[in-house]
Amino acid sequence: MTSLERLRACAESLLPRTGRGSGGTIDDIAADAARWFGLDERQTEQVRVTASKWFARAPLDPADLNCLEAILLPKERPVADLADGRIVGLPPGEFFDYYHDTVLRARLEACLPAIGRIELPANVSVPYGGTGFVVGDGLVMTNRHVAQLFASGVGRRRLRFLPGQTVGFAPRREQPDEPDGPTYAVSGLVMIHPYWDMALLRVDGLRVAPLALAVDDVGAQRRVAVVGYPGFDPRNDHEVQHRVFRGRYNLKRLAPGYFGGRRSVLSFGRPVPAALHDSSTLGGCSGAAILDVATGHVLGLHFGGVYLDRNFAVPAAELAWDPRVVDAGVRFAGQATARALPPDWSAAWTDAEEVLPAPAPTRGPPVAVVDPSAGTLRLTVPIEITVRIGQPLAQGAAIASPAESTAIIPPALRRLVAAARERSYYDAGQDAADRAQYYADVVHDVCYETLSALVAATHRNTPPYDPSLHVYPWVDLRPDLRLASIYSDATFSPEELIAADARIDAERRARRAEALIRRAFASLTDVDAAIEAELPYNCEHVVPQSWFRKREPMRGDLHHLFTCDVHCNALRANRSYHEFPGDEPLPPCGLGDGPHFEPGNGHGPVARATLYFLVRYPGEIDAPHEFTPKQIELLKRWSKDDPPGQYERHRNQAIFAVQGNRNPFIDHPQWVDLVDFALGLKAA
Repeated sequence: MTSLERLRACAESLLPRTGRGSGGTIDDIAADAARWFGLDERQTEQVRVTASKWFARAPLDPADLNCLEAILLPKERPVADLADGRIVGLPPGEFFDYYHDTVLRARLEACLPAIGRIELPANVSVPYGGTGFVVGDGLVMTNRHVAQLFASGVGRRRLRFLPGQTVGFAPRREQPDEPDGPTYAVSGLVMIHPYWDMALLRVDGLRVAPLALAVDDVGAQRRVAVVGYPGFDPRNDHEVQHRVFRGRYNLKRLAPGYFGGRRSVLSFGRPVPAALHDSSTLGGCSGAAILDVATGHVLGLHFGGVYLDRNFAVPAAELAWDPRVVDAGVRFAGQATARALPPDWSAAWTDAEEVLPAPAPTRGPPVAVVDPSAGTLRLTVPIEITVRIGQPLAQGAAIASPAESTAIIPPALRRLVAAARERSYYDAGQDAADRAQYYADVVHDVCYETLSALVAATHRNTPPYDPSLHVYPWVDLRPDLRLASIYSDATFSPEELIAADARIDAERRARRAEALIRRAFASLTDVDAAIEAELPYNCEHVVPQSWFRKREPMRGDLHHLFTCDVHCNALRANRSYHEFPGDEPLPPCGLGDGPHFEPGNGHGPVARATLYFLVRYPGEIDAPHEFTPKQIELLKRWSKDDPPGQYERHRNQAIFAVQGNRNPFIDHPQWVDLVDFALGLKAA
């Protein structure tokens, strides 16, 4: 469906052409819109003209369509401000009683203290993670994709805070100039649901009455209020976005609408029967509570949507079917009818709980005992072995203080990091000279075959995969001499990531030893695959390792290795690059759905790195199972839309000094149109 078709369909849904609904006359509609949005006389007259045409079924010109999208539809699904736990106002219309009816308003306002923002003070790439709401004693519900910003794992066991992340829950944040209210520490991870986009967090010190989740299935459309923290998305139309949300972002807001109906949508690679609603939302509303205005119960957990179409939610009534959710302490409004979980849902739990199962109870000493104060892991095999695993790291603690980093980083790496700070970041003159000499024999015959032969013949040094040695200290530094996550732009010092990866290495070794002792897997390959999937490094192979079976020299080729914080790395996994339809804001790392992933940042660099790989390693990427010619066209477009800058030119020159070869599409971006990259794909 085109954007124009979506606009017309949305208008038919929200602005029925028969009568005026609760909006009154044409003049009333124009006057109400002018007051709510602060329109001038010209804009108010345009509303009057467009509304008249709409109800008369007359053709709409571009100005009318813009007015329909930017004023008339937002008025039908307004967003209310909140202050001191109270609804500030709503425009006259279908939802005015949310503000005007004292009983209904009191019911909604009683729910507001339980809804808050998920704070991520250590994540500089995002102002906050999303929305959450209290659903039990010290229990907060949010989205699984929000939890992935600071946690790893799925299910109830083996859940861990990512290195460097601290998490809080802030129930206020209603007005930009109000004093900050309390922020409660998230101390534990209770559940990351394997089927629904839902997570449960343990929060210390909460003194807030929990909301109750509805247990009745929703048939007909119900009026609802979605309460969350919409955040500005620069990719959306700025005028429309500012009009709908009146220029106020990252604050607690209330959005009226309707809830009802189902649609099958992909969520974490599985089709799920999502509930639908039509309130106005933005990305920060992930994890928002969808409140039934008639009861105050939670009908759903918002997790996404399609602009000018529908928003998607986890239906609360179905969560009551899951005994694990009930046992976690989630409060429901009544007793749900007992029923077996659907097969896909049950299978998701089976998959989650069979991966690295918890050790079976033993009478003697446990198989593995961690001593956090000593930073050791003791294994009984049956003789006792003590393995030093570095400085202890508390859950959710900072990634590493400078003192901790120094203690973990070997002296040789410390010297590399220190030396990088004394070097000239980028010498444009030397780069130009090296570039001219490198391509002297092919510059007049640019094609797949000549470039492939060149980058292979000059690849004289093939370093093994070791990001702490080859990526973090120098190659991937930005001009400010810090590292930035390729998909999210979260920034780190080299010391932080070297220390973090050292901790991940230690944890991997401990997990591997534990699994082998318990004979939990059939082979070492199974062990390593499961552990690496759960504990990825802070380094991304833009061509996933599974595509080339983790073989060298592909695995260590620096041209396609980038800094990438672990939650973005885990989200991308081995998905192919993709561009999703619609204008819904992407999460900070991007969007992973089924076999596809759209990055939040770094489109140009990852495109050029992938195109280099196709030229350097013919036949290593399998078509159509891993990559298609259509995706090549997408990468070429990304490369042209996001051309190389100083950062990539520094990288290319630094890698040239190590490996001896260069990325032609950084040196000559226009060459992407001269090369038949499909020749690099392995035929099906």
